[in-house]
Amino acid sequence: MSRNSLLSAAERLLVVQKNMDFSLVALAREAGVSTATAYRHFSDVRGVFEAYYTNLVDELISEISAISADAPPIDRFEKACRIWVRHASRWSRAAVYIRSTDGFLARLRAGDPMVTRIFEVLAPFTLALMQSDEIATQTPEFAVLIWETLFDERVIVDLMDSLNWSTDRIAAELTNSALSALGRHAG
Repeated sequence: MSRNSLLSAAERLLVVQKNMDFSLVALAREAGVSTATAYRHFSDVRGVFEAYYTNLVDELISEISAISADAPPIDRFEKACRIWVRHASRWSRAAVYIRSTDGFLARLRAGDPMVTRIFEVLAPFTLALMQSDEIATQTPEFAVLIWETLFDERVIVDLMDSLNWSTDRIAAELTNSALSALGRHAG
């Protein structure tokens, strides 16, 4: 329970401070736990950020992975996009501060475990769209890169804050943009 409290406190501090510049002592204070408890769970703040981001990705991957493979590929893709926006709208204001500065493909090629997991979950969606002739044939790496780029947390925050769009509208607009960018065929 105290680990979850620390991760929730990290999210609050990231949003309020708009940076990653806080100590485990400050994190423990925000979480309402002792400093010793914070150090029992994490050796440093970087470990907190890694655990926080891993939890976010785990939740996203878990829900997207649960989408039935029996549904038409376009329906599956649209549902995955709605899930992604719903999740990202909750945690994107904090996650933007802990994202890697390296590109998606560079991290994929380097074997980054988080990016590899995301790719392994999303690639079958794009391959199914290609096989059903919904989108142009392309490499799965490029297709997932386009999808992931359009659904970047910073984009979702920008649309929520600057244009005041609802998550439903963001999901619909980004889904259509992704399908267009992926070479959607006229149906």
